[in-house]
Amino acid sequence: MKQFFITEMKCSFVLRKPNSDKPTQIYLYARVNKRQCKLSTGVKVYPAHWSPFSQEAKMGRTLSELENHNNQIVNERIHQLRQVFVEFKRYLCENPMLIGQAEDILKSFVYHGNVSTVNKKHTAVYIFSRLIHDSRKSNSSKDVYYFRLRVFEGFLKQIGKPNLSIHDVNKQLIRQFGQYLFDERELCTNSHNQYIKFVFARLNEAEEAEYISREERFRNGTDKIYRLPKVEDNSWNRPALTEAQVELLYQCKGLKPKEEEVRDLFVLNCNLGQRFSDFISKVNRNTIYVNERGIEMVELIQDKRNHRVIVPITRQAKEILEKYHYQLPKYTSTQANYYLVKIALKAGLTNMVQILSEEHSDYKSVQVPLYKLISTHTARRTFATRCYYKWGIDLLTLSKLLGHASLQQTEEYIKITSNQAADKAAAKMLE
Repeated sequence: MKQFFITEMKCSFVLRKPNSDKPTQIYLYARVNKRQCKLSTGVKVYPAHWSPFSQEAKMGRTLSELENHNNQIVNERIHQLRQVFVEFKRYLCENPMLIGQAEDILKSFVYHGNVSTVNKKHTAVYIFSRLIHDSRKSNSSKDVYYFRLRVFEGFLKQIGKPNLSIHDVNKQLIRQFGQYLFDERELCTNSHNQYIKFVFARLNEAEEAEYISREERFRNGTDKIYRLPKVEDNSWNRPALTEAQVELLYQCKGLKPKEEEVRDLFVLNCNLGQRFSDFISKVNRNTIYVNERGIEMVELIQDKRNHRVIVPITRQAKEILEKYHYQLPKYTSTQANYYLVKIALKAGLTNMVQILSEEHSDYKSVQVPLYKLISTHTARRTFATRCYYKWGIDLLTLSKLLGHASLQQTEEYIKITSNQAADKAAAKMLE
């Protein structure tokens, strides 16, 4: 059994950027169990207002009323943390067998007030939610992120840690979450990887916002993402519709009002080929104009790459736009996908399609009805296929219309059968 002397355990307060001219984070430094521990205090101060000797923010008549107010908050927090550190040492004196867990116990005292009470403002779920809310992502992207956060929250509840602190998210926990995604949620490798990337992306944002430090992430093993399971290319699982199938959807009768609106939006985007979030929010009368040749065009800036695209409006697209007076009904991609499955079934898109089914990187070929594979993104792939096969548009031009970063990405969007390829070749070779 090793000795330890509680009087040698001290804490100090230092600035994250002592030479900055902007308010900077104050950290609590402590040497605990022969390790240096650095914890955020949650308050900031102008370096010029900080006294390294007294380790407090300066107060006085030379400062404005607001500056004195802010500095008083800093000093109250530092005074509180000094008291917390005293309570922490007293706790270790009463429980010397817990010295090996001293660092985690200190975190609990600093962030939770004591070892049993949890402050929800420091939980991983709360902070992730706040980061998503404050991000500049589109509403559709936020919807996806919130859904992934709910899955992560469900995992924490299942393992008995619903109020897990952001400071306790480590590599072991994330790997455990990954196994939960495979075993409990039965996700494929690609979806599993998206969830894991989501957690690491939020941790990166939390570090940037100074909820956690780089040193903490290094100790927790979350400073960089670990090697994820390999995903085989299954882009052939994502179909494009033929001209006949698009027409079946467009002429489908007996749809409910919302189903008809979603059907029209889908067919419209089969003529415009944009990501659903861009298409639903940016296609309106203000983004449509007539060029010098008298052709009606839609022009928009894509969110994903800030890429400017201009797409001509076809007869079918104009018909739908006029139906809604150039003010499209608003749906999220999740809502639209819910209705699209029902619409495609009513339209008779029930032919069986062969896809690659994946479970834990184990692949097998299965047959599923086409309507189950249709989503809002199918319209974008259908547009790409129509451009290439029906309208004979070359890959470079098509890449510009889709806003892709590479021609290889554009090639993956084109879905033509062997018969279609032969017909296209014959039209060129035998003309």
